[in-house]
Amino acid sequence: MLVPGHPHDLFLSYAHAETQWVEAFKKAFCQEFHEREGRPVSVWQDSSDLRPGTKWTAELEDVVKNAAALLAIVSPAYQASPWCGEEYRFLLNHYGTLEALKVETIYRFFKIFKLPTEHDILPELQDVRFFSQTKEPYSIESPEFKVAITKAVTAIRELFRLMSNGKTSVYLATGPIEMVTDRTRLEDELTGHGYKVRPSFALDRRFPAETLVSEVDPCSRAIFLLGAQHDPFVSQQIDQAVALNKPCLFWIHPRLSLNAIPEQQRLLQHLQDRRDLPAGSEILGGQSIPALWNALEPKLKPAEPKPAPTTESTKPSVYLIFDATLSAESEAAAHLSGILENRNLQVIQSNHFDDHQDLMNTSDAALLLRTTNPKSDDWWLRLLAQEVILNTRFASKALVLADTTRLKLTASDIPVLPYSQPFSPQALDPFIDKLQRARGAHAGSR
Repeated sequence: MLVPGHPHDLFLSYAHAETQWVEAFKKAFCQEFHEREGRPVSVWQDSSDLRPGTKWTAELEDVVKNAAALLAIVSPAYQASPWCGEEYRFLLNHYGTLEALKVETIYRFFKIFKLPTEHDILPELQDVRFFSQTKEPYSIESPEFKVAITKAVTAIRELFRLMSNGKTSVYLATGPIEMVTDRTRLEDELTGHGYKVRPSFALDRRFPAETLVSEVDPCSRAIFLLGAQHDPFVSQQIDQAVALNKPCLFWIHPRLSLNAIPEQQRLLQHLQDRRDLPAGSEILGGQSIPALWNALEPKLKPAEPKPAPTTESTKPSVYLIFDATLSAESEAAAHLSGILENRNLQVIQSNHFDDHQDLMNTSDAALLLRTTNPKSDDWWLRLLAQEVILNTRFASKALVLADTTRLKLTASDIPVLPYSQPFSPQALDPFIDKLQRARGAHAGSR
């Protein structure tokens, strides 16, 4: 089921006189839903004609109240059917009020108008119309029918997303005053997408340790926004999340962190070095909260079942990061690409920043190249080098720099290779050997 806690996703309420049209609608709806969602939707309908018998109370009522949503096929025949009225009235009676069925701005009672009716039941509910201005139903094969199906699927998918997210709590850590604005923006994103954010109050170290445990424990993940200032309570929150085995997702402010005080620098370095973070923990990139959200949202969703591994091997991928606006740097990148490809590696390049985060998340290794000195204060190098250094998912990573003194960050155990012309292919051997060893170990463990 798509919505946790509900044995069926949809209860399909309709007049049996409309069965032929309903079957065509259901087929098109389920097919479109599966194509867009990647998972089937569970639709319950009274195909065994339970309505006339005493099983109504025992079975149909149970299905209605336990379905994630009710989808009503509205027509004059629907309004004339006492059983259809009984179905939606039971739903309303069970929940008490119509507002109790509301999730954000969407109701769990959705109307599909096959034909117009003299009186609109519950006009405040959302609906999609499947008839023309001449009040004739759309032909099943018509473009208009397909557009209406897409509208219905989009609305139901959004409802299910909000319902699923609403059952998911995430811990958004509190911290220094400099991060309050960004935390508020991210909290707005999370709540706007239906997630429950904890804590809902200004939690700090003045509260007893039991309060922190009670806030972190119900959450699926813990999110930490880190800047220049150091707050010991942030470290306490990280340690508590680790102790409760909650995946930790970190975002390091790209501008503020460049001026991090020594204590904060040690914390950022420690995050890269520590090996006790729960599975699923990660340092996320992004130059702003909207960019962070694009990287964060997929991490909050339940993991999809992984396909069975295939025996077909693929080349390890290396994300070669360079400034494509500089011709000299592009020439140097082409030379390094040739070296890597001759070693049976797949080189991935990006000529625009839009896909940078995707490549950071999907590549096996990263090689950052800087062969020019365009500015006295090289923000491009400092920002991207920090992302590469702090990314723990790469099997291998290295920095290739014409002037290694320009890197004002601690690179830890990451190779910083000097670049000069001619550039020796052997200079990349440690980077390539580490990648191939990791690749071999991964293949051997399968």
